[in-house]
Amino acid sequence: MPLSSEEQFKIQDIVDRHLDELIANIRSLVDATRVYEKESKMGTSQFRNLSSVASETDSVEVVIGWIQYQIGRASPNRGWQTPDRGNNQASAGFGEQLITLIRQLGRFAREAANREPIEMRPEFERMLLMALVRQMAGQLERYYVYRDKLTQQQSGQGRNER
Repeated sequence: MPLSSEEQFKIQDIVDRHLDELIANIRSLVDATRVYEKESKMGTSQFRNLSSVASETDSVEVVIGWIQYQIGRASPNRGWQTPDRGNNQASAGFGEQLITLIRQLGRFAREAANREPIEMRPEFERMLLMALVRQMAGQLERYYVYRDKLTQQQSGQGRNER
């Protein structure tokens, strides 16, 4: 059953009210793993591709599958497998941590959907989760570009897009 414009507005309102928390979580993940550093071998195009995948599907499992594919392609401790470079060297890599964040968004979407009429819950949950994932992917891309540029300026090195 398609959502009414009122329900779509509710979804956008929920997303808007949770943007600060979502962005803080994205920044923490990027900063902890430092995927913007040259050694990680990540590039803007990988985050742009994530945003594209999220925009082109209504399935969170397609997005997770794409991330898992990237993890599988990455060299150990590089790219999507880049570990937390802070205090927890044994942590899951960047991609696995991102999947965990998406799963947390799924639990949040389920809780929010449970406040809707029972017949609308599955569609409301799916649409809310994908709106959150799309927002997450876009914010992740933007923050990565910022940190990458800042790192280049601080190191005094320019580099081409990877």
